[in-house]
Amino acid sequence: MSESVKRYTIKIEEAAGRFINKQTARIKRQLFNKIASLCEQPDNKGEKLKGPYDLFKIRSGDYSIIYQVKKNILLVLVVRVGYRKDIYKQLFR
Repeated sequence: MSESVKRYTIKIEEAAGRFINKQTARIKRQLFNKIASLCEQPDNKGEKLKGPYDLFKIRSGDYSIIYQVKKNILLVLVVRVGYRKDIYKQLFR
């Protein structure tokens, strides 16, 4: 018997949502498609960030998506979305 893949719910924090909403339709679609891909096995898709926080990153073109995986409640929390060159400066404000 094969094990069914657990599907995670995705929640986008307000700051990440504001950034996405300011983008062009093409970029919004690109970011939402990448975020939607995190529904299944999100901790295997991204790269774990160094530091005390349990955060992951995944790239989408010139953008990075920073997220947290809460396995106990099957939730992916998108913490920040931003330009790759600026995202880490903004992350711990």
